[in-house]
Amino acid sequence: MPRVAPAAVTTPARRRPGPMRRFVRIVRNGSALLLAVAILGGSGWAVASGRAADWWAELQTDALTLTADMGFSVQEVVVVGRSVTDRTTIWRALKVQRGEPILSFDAGAAHERLAELPWIASVSVARRLPDTLHVTIQERVPTALWQQDGVVRLIDAEGIELTQDNLGAFGPLPLVVGFGAETRAADLLSVLDDAPELAERMIAAVWVGNRRWDLRLDNGVTIQLPELDMAAALERLLTIEASDGLVDRDIATIDLRLTDRMVVRLPPIPVLEPEPEITPETDNPIAEETT
Repeated sequence: MPRVAPAAVTTPARRRPGPMRRFVRIVRNGSALLLAVAILGGSGWAVASGRAADWWAELQTDALTLTADMGFSVQEVVVVGRSVTDRTTIWRALKVQRGEPILSFDAGAAHERLAELPWIASVSVARRLPDTLHVTIQERVPTALWQQDGVVRLIDAEGIELTQDNLGAFGPLPLVVGFGAETRAADLLSVLDDAPELAERMIAAVWVGNRRWDLRLDNGVTIQLPELDMAAALERLLTIEASDGLVDRDIATIDLRLTDRMVVRLPPIPVLEPEPEITPETDNPIAEETT
């Protein structure tokens, strides 16, 4: 009886285990990576001589290289919350290169560098093993334009300068003017939220004497606010405005600095200079010849 060759058995190719599984397997086997981690974690040992210090640094470098070879290297950077901050700026602040050992990445130092960027209000930086850095950013929100010494700057609610460039890209924003106005703008704008009729007509708010505001409206009227209780003063004005339309009258200033009265000042009356008298000598500038 003829012999039949056994059917060939195809064994499916084994998938290479991922970095985390390889890590677990090696640690379970008491492999060299456990020693590498121990070496990296023992950097607080005192080293007496320069030669010993060099040896220890070389040992740590080799240990980190071992972890990178096993898959624990930076392959991806995930940034959440970025809108205005440039990607390149974030990358430079991280000071990281693809493929370098992720265990050598200093998240604390990167956090400090990112927090110094003008648009960054808060940031968190974390390593997500085996190969990802995760950055979460909360950017500052533009609140107003601040003019000082002829220069206009974009600021946030804390008065932090964000930029001086391309200001029109951030939409119409209220303008505050004067030294110290940038740190007081948020308080004023909060009060104006309850007076949208005036806020829409305000072309500038001038910080006067480092203690109070003057509001300049689009028709040339100036509203002088008190140092304290701006909200109550504006409420008095809006009550009168609703019945009399005071703001649209031919006036120059509405003074709200006194709590018991409102002072309205009219624009100055132009003074006309008298016309010069014409004398016979000057009546005809052309001299006539006499015979």
